[in-house]
Amino acid sequence: MSAGNHSEAALGIYEAVMGCTNFSRSDRMICLDYLMGHKGLAMVFVGMDLEDKELWCRTYLNKLFQA
Repeated sequence: MSAGNHSEAALGIYEAVMGCTNFSRSDRMICLDYLMGHKGLAMVFVGMDLEDKELWCRTYLNKLFQA
């Protein structure tokens, strides 16, 4: 992999997702996995308040499991 293809995770994303304790650990890991691959979205997620983070997780998981 070349240096141009390397992307690091958004700072604080693990803590931000794991702080959404109204979800099972496995559901939080599914959300974390997605956000780790989408740094721009992850950076926005980190800045959200807890209510919006949980809404994002709920919306993402509903879309994922309805597909």
